[in-house]
Amino acid sequence: MRPQYDIRTATADYLIWNIDYSFDLWHTSKFLSYLDFEDFCEYVLPYKCVELQPINKWKEIYSDKHRGDMDLLDQFSDLQDNSRAAVEATQVNLKNTIVRGVRIFNSIPLVDLKALEHLGIATCQERAILGLMNSRSKGLPVSLDMTPIWADRTNPHYWNNLYYGLRNNIYYDPIFSRLGVAHNLDNSCSKIYRYSYKPDPGLLDAKLNDPHFPETLSNIFVRDVTSEYGRTQDIEIKLNSSRCKYAYLCTSERETWHPVTVSRIRHGKVSYSDIGVDILYLIVSYDTDGSPRPLAHPFIVDKQGKINWIDIDKEKTVDMKLTRKYPAFQHIFKIRDRLGRFIIENSPDGEDFTVQGASPDKKFLSGSVNICDTVAKRFWRMRADTNCISELAELYFYGRDGESLFNPVIKICNAEYDENGNDPDNLFDNDPLTNFSLYPDSNTVFDFGSPVSIDHVSYIKRGDGNDICPGETYELYYWDDKWILYDTQVAADIYLDFKGLPADGLYYIKCTTSGTQNRIFIYRDGQVQWY
Repeated sequence: MRPQYDIRTATADYLIWNIDYSFDLWHTSKFLSYLDFEDFCEYVLPYKCVELQPINKWKEIYSDKHRGDMDLLDQFSDLQDNSRAAVEATQVNLKNTIVRGVRIFNSIPLVDLKALEHLGIATCQERAILGLMNSRSKGLPVSLDMTPIWADRTNPHYWNNLYYGLRNNIYYDPIFSRLGVAHNLDNSCSKIYRYSYKPDPGLLDAKLNDPHFPETLSNIFVRDVTSEYGRTQDIEIKLNSSRCKYAYLCTSERETWHPVTVSRIRHGKVSYSDIGVDILYLIVSYDTDGSPRPLAHPFIVDKQGKINWIDIDKEKTVDMKLTRKYPAFQHIFKIRDRLGRFIIENSPDGEDFTVQGASPDKKFLSGSVNICDTVAKRFWRMRADTNCISELAELYFYGRDGESLFNPVIKICNAEYDENGNDPDNLFDNDPLTNFSLYPDSNTVFDFGSPVSIDHVSYIKRGDGNDICPGETYELYYWDDKWILYDTQVAADIYLDFKGLPADGLYYIKCTTSGTQNRIFIYRDGQVQWY
């Protein structure tokens, strides 16, 4: 399929109809009474919302659909011209059209209202386009906002923003959040853009004059609205090299660098305005083959707006102990009531079990439990502590000489939990995304076939699959104008030990055998700080 330019398909009659329809809507709708002419041109007049949208009378066709209680608001004095209440009313039925938030396959972009409302499974971009077109069809001043890449995780993100007449603008996901409830409030953004109908001056200048302008910034019809969303900082950086004309400010996407904005280089320096704080950046230019060339050391703009340079020191070394390859986010914290403490016991004959260790209280990620009894026992038992549930993904037994013991036979387990799909074999399947729930009244016994002396038991609790997993292969890199591979290790336990790295640098850990979520970090005072 080849896209066609609108000038070849949009007729004069259609454009005239859209202009007349839009002006009538502006003059008659109470929800648009606070818009001036510039606002009207941005939020009401356009004949389409996004590129590739079919050319039809969508404003009229969908005006009466998904209105909810919008037409009842004029009975109440504080709602009769309240655009927030109007948008919220139109979203009620819309929320039933999308049941999941992710699609794992590629497809032709869907930008038609009828198609989107029947999609069922949608990306954030598709959800936001659906919300945008649904609101615009009713003359409600909603925009499409986005960040090119999250500053501390992968992927871009899209959402809606209501140009509100009473207080601050309201941003939201049209399917999965309510208006007035902050959407992804804690996620860091280096830049946030609003889709617009005139190009961003800086992006336009670079696109016209830089032969190596990156494709990832190709959508230049946007407006920088980062300062609407939180604290920002203006910075000026002296560059190591200034042979090029344009410098691109980048944040990390795994081991690659994703440009988020651009500026002209003047007198060996470059300036950027309104960039997000508490974020790690790299400034680059692009070579003829599209590869980035660093123009300065990486740096962090901290929460106070100060610039902290990251310059690796090869004269100093540091040892690292790493237990994860990706930051742990709050979706794990939200299930903390199912990540409770558990007890480990042993017995020579499957009777009269004796407590030998317990996991730390309130520890929600992976860890180890040391076993105090050195006498070998054949039967070992696990159970959750009183009044709690402990959901485990993986379990590993280690002998006194450090060797990994083979998976035991699960001798006894509460059958009622198995019937609900709670399979204890998940503890030994080498898949950290499958789980088994230990209950306080459960009796899960492991039979090793013969007596074994256990030094410690390592575990991975239910989570995101990004803990260090025994048996997987990991690579550790450090940054020195490019990523330098320092070491490759196969994990023997739930942690990795790296010795003698150059200190004070920027690092990147990658699992080569499983998963796709890997992240850069710095290492300070024995702690990982992810970026």
